[in-house]
Amino acid sequence: MNIYQTPILLKGYHPDHNPKRDYKTAKTPISTSTGFTKPEYKPPTTDQQQAWTACEGWIGHLVPEGMHVLDIETPSTIFVVRSLLQSLELTVPINHTNNGLQFIFKTNGGPPLPGASTRVCRLGFSVTDRAAGKNYVILPPTNGRTFENEDKLSDPPVIPDEFLPAQNNIEDTTRAIAWALGEAHRQGVLEGYTDLDAGLMALLVSCEIPEDSIIESFYLVFLEAFDERRTLTMYERTKDRMATGEPLTGPGSLVQSLKEKGLDAIVTTITKLERMAGKAAEAPGEDEKKKRESKTDKLIKMALGDFELFHDKDLKAYATIQRDKHRETFPLRSKAFRTCLSGRFWAQYGEGIGGQILQDALGTLEGHAIHGGPCLPVYVRLAVHNDTIFLDLGSDSFEVVEITSSGWSVLNNQNVVKLLRPSGMAALPYPKTGGSIKSLRKYINLSTSEDWPMLVGFILMCFNPWGPYPILSFTGEQGSAKSTGEKVMKAMTDPSTAPLRSLPKEIRDLAIHSMNSFVLAYDNLSDIPSHMSDALCRQATGSGFATRTLFSNDEETIIGTKRPIMLNGIENVVRRHDLADRSIIVNLAVIPDEKRITEADFWGDFGDDAPEILGAILDAVSCSLRNYKTIRLTKSPRLADFAVWVTAAEPALGWAKGTFLKSYLINRQEVTALTLDADQVGTAVKTFMESRSFETWEGTASELLDTLDSQADDRAKKGKSWPRSANALSGKVKRSATALRTEGIEVTISRGNKKRTIRLEQVGEKIVTIVTDAKISAHTDDITDNSTVTMFDEKVVTGSSPTGKDRHRFGSSDDGRGDSDDALRKIVTNVHANNTVKANCYERVNAGDDGDDDSTPLFQSDNLREVTV
Repeated sequence: MNIYQTPILLKGYHPDHNPKRDYKTAKTPISTSTGFTKPEYKPPTTDQQQAWTACEGWIGHLVPEGMHVLDIETPSTIFVVRSLLQSLELTVPINHTNNGLQFIFKTNGGPPLPGASTRVCRLGFSVTDRAAGKNYVILPPTNGRTFENEDKLSDPPVIPDEFLPAQNNIEDTTRAIAWALGEAHRQGVLEGYTDLDAGLMALLVSCEIPEDSIIESFYLVFLEAFDERRTLTMYERTKDRMATGEPLTGPGSLVQSLKEKGLDAIVTTITKLERMAGKAAEAPGEDEKKKRESKTDKLIKMALGDFELFHDKDLKAYATIQRDKHRETFPLRSKAFRTCLSGRFWAQYGEGIGGQILQDALGTLEGHAIHGGPCLPVYVRLAVHNDTIFLDLGSDSFEVVEITSSGWSVLNNQNVVKLLRPSGMAALPYPKTGGSIKSLRKYINLSTSEDWPMLVGFILMCFNPWGPYPILSFTGEQGSAKSTGEKVMKAMTDPSTAPLRSLPKEIRDLAIHSMNSFVLAYDNLSDIPSHMSDALCRQATGSGFATRTLFSNDEETIIGTKRPIMLNGIENVVRRHDLADRSIIVNLAVIPDEKRITEADFWGDFGDDAPEILGAILDAVSCSLRNYKTIRLTKSPRLADFAVWVTAAEPALGWAKGTFLKSYLINRQEVTALTLDADQVGTAVKTFMESRSFETWEGTASELLDTLDSQADDRAKKGKSWPRSANALSGKVKRSATALRTEGIEVTISRGNKKRTIRLEQVGEKIVTIVTDAKISAHTDDITDNSTVTMFDEKVVTGSSPTGKDRHRFGSSDDGRGDSDDALRKIVTNVHANNTVKANCYERVNAGDDGDDDSTPLFQSDNLREVTV
């Protein structure tokens, strides 16, 4: 399916066809009689197209058979379309035009959609169709247009039903009213509190619109300001007034307000809805009311007997059900629970239940859950109870792995923790014993083996239920398997039907993603906006997100999750100091053509190895549980919980003590260097201090700015990030302080004698020491001695031998990380009391050398293998 297959010459800004450079004229074909929709049409050749574009002519392309393009220009409509696609987990190719966006879909095989016309879709808003074989589109690179998700062009998703033409039914008419009201609200014609909420709710409840449709309607009105809980509260209050015979405040006033503001078209649609609702459901008689009440009572009693109802700390209701040999937990208001409830009622009574009966019962059950049920935490993928970790395998049999300090085992989900199954969750491999985590090494295209402990450490932290979590960023040229490597990591920790996503543009979307996945993975980043950089930091550390509650002025809705995060991009996208402080960056090598393999072979081999790899990971997690409370860091690095957790697993990994910390500190130095490279002020301060013969400088911000100005070139001083005032410099130095500290420069900002003073001091090498409490244990992989590993900035690892004099330098050169053609040797040693030396080494070997198969990457460019010395 090739959208570029039928080109058409358009006038563009060709001087002979459009000398006034009118945009509307530019989009028209050079001849209206070319018949580009006819079978006999002969498109221009490549040479003709190149010659035409050289004269500023444009190229259009006929929408091919099997494709359909939606052309949308209104920002609010674009927001809804993007939100729906994200909720459906659909990645759609998008053409960024001069006025809006064009969403490219595959047709659904039904009746042909209209072409070159604007019509209302099933969600109530208007779209313009570009139909197959009828219309053309102008694609990148014409007139500076760009693609989003260009890799999906060859196989776009099928157009969702919501974007098809609106039907003449209650559901679509309700949506049309909601969207029209929302547009009037967004244009300032209608006020949200005085003109809309109560009146719309009363209208929809009086027409017996189902709760799902009411929730959707209010979303279409308020979009990003929508709040479901507030809407449900208003819905229940309106239903109660209706049940007690109280007048519903709003329906008449809504219509009157619309008439006064000249919105007669909306009034006409409301009248249509009321007429349709009256025809669809006549007022029930007394017998029908009793029958409905009887069904509602039976449904409630059945649910109270079959389900365990509870709520979380945010007063959201849940239900747990025993099914076969496992237990499943659902949000009470979810579609999955409603389906389960209806199915059980049919199985028990042989009767169906209507939407209103179901909604009435759910309201009562929600009250039981919140006011009569216990408050319990809910989890996605990974849970914890009394220092026991539970891992949801995501299998159809609902099995979980129970991980303790004694080991792990696979059980049916009969435990006390509440695990949710969001849509999109996929199954982990069924773990097997006897494997090695080194088998994972060949599926990640590392450019240096020093990063191997970082990858293993990140994976192990993904099985830590407490956090806070690191952020892993893959970098590398095109063809270095960044996305593949990230997919492998995701498959071993939290597989999904859509493993990699684009980074959301809005913080709220990031929060929603975190509620439905445990490990967040974002693909092909070129930049991270400052607000999203801060949001990623909060997501990794669990600071939470707050948004104003809908229909209120002083209430907030809090979304609090804590998640591991993965990113990838050609360039380093971790540029802000606070994000870098929580990140580990791993560079991947380009795969030579002769070492590339097919996707089928790669994932087939990975699928064979994955069960034993996961078993080895679980062994290491159990070891961490056994040892992490005995690890003490006398000087903790950033993300100390991360360092302790992975260090505690080193015995199970076969690593010498301190292997991870050594790798982590080197990585942090490199991340700091990368961040400082992108930080003009931090780099200038570092250069200034390195050029001085004295270790300390002290002065005011104005004096420091004058000093830095004097040593900076004109290009640097003209940069946007260069400070123009002393106050601006003070803020930038403060933000750079953490990175400068890792470079041995301490920054102190103090106030005294009516002036603010900045002190810069070179403090020398940094030392991090691991100390373990001596304990005797039956486990052979427990840490039982008091040996220490000290990390120096000069890249030295020291063990605690009896004399205290054993000192081992890294064998690798400081000139590069694995890029030399000389023998590559990276040694991490730990000298124990008996003076025996254990080492993990990686050295370069010849292509024909018989290395260990399980540690040689399938597509490794520098052909590393593990050896023992």
